[in-house]
Amino acid sequence: RQYGGQLLLILVLVEKCCLARAWSPHGHRFVNDMAQSLLKGKHRDQVRTMLHGDVATFDDWEQKTASSFPHTNILHWHRQTPEWSCSAGIGLQNQLHCDGKEATYDSILCVVGATFRKYAHDALLRAFPKSQDPLWPSEPSVNWMEVVRKYTKDSHFEEVFASKATELRWLVTLLGDMHQPLHWLREHDYGKEITVSYQGQEHTLLDFWEDVLPQHLTSGPTQTTLDSSYASHATKWSHVVPTELFRDWAREAAEVACKIYQGLEVNHGDGSRGIPKRVELSEAAFQG
Repeated sequence: RQYGGQLLLILVLVEKCCLARAWSPHGHRFVNDMAQSLLKGKHRDQVRTMLHGDVATFDDWEQKTASSFPHTNILHWHRQTPEWSCSAGIGLQNQLHCDGKEATYDSILCVVGATFRKYAHDALLRAFPKSQDPLWPSEPSVNWMEVVRKYTKDSHFEEVFASKATELRWLVTLLGDMHQPLHWLREHDYGKEITVSYQGQEHTLLDFWEDVLPQHLTSGPTQTTLDSSYASHATKWSHVVPTELFRDWAREAAEVACKIYQGLEVNHGDGSRGIPKRVELSEAAFQG
């Protein structure tokens, strides 16, 4: 279990290295190949044992699982009560915790956090500084096995999370989805309500990020760049509790989501600004 933390750090680093954050099978394949290249020697073998396969082979695993179990769709998005807006910021009054309101227990942040804690080695976690603002307000008394069991039962995921390997595949997949900005803001139905016209074809904004952008990726960072970046990030992140890093990444992705929408705003005749339902994207804007 102790290598789950390393795999998690590697996958997130790959997200940071990629200019496009998109998560169709094309996007997952691009990212997973780089993650695979960062797993070295025995660590690659240990991760293969944990997942019952190599990271690089799971590019379409999410899509196949969703087709068989469509109710798992709720796991891929941030949800809270009330929903946040760019004017207010993610969470409630600048607070973001897994308390059922600031983040629902079966939304992406809390599922990733709970699954990571379930499988992370306690001795490994003791090496991190004590949390000053736990993701779960009731820490350290949280029973992580019970947290995962409860949302699994309440959402009828027993058949989906049928084994440890399956749960860890979900962890890998949702960790990737965490870094797709549109998964964090429910406004505009996570981008599904906005149409982007590009090169004579129309896509929802969400599909444009998840399907179109990955197909325009030609190459990623060099292996030397990846190795150097991982070493640098791993040193910095080793001083922060992993679940608090998840919250930091959530806030970063939420800020990017707002920048995406702000870039689509246009001036109206009455002096107000808003986002049209249909946006024309020129080649110059796409390349820029």
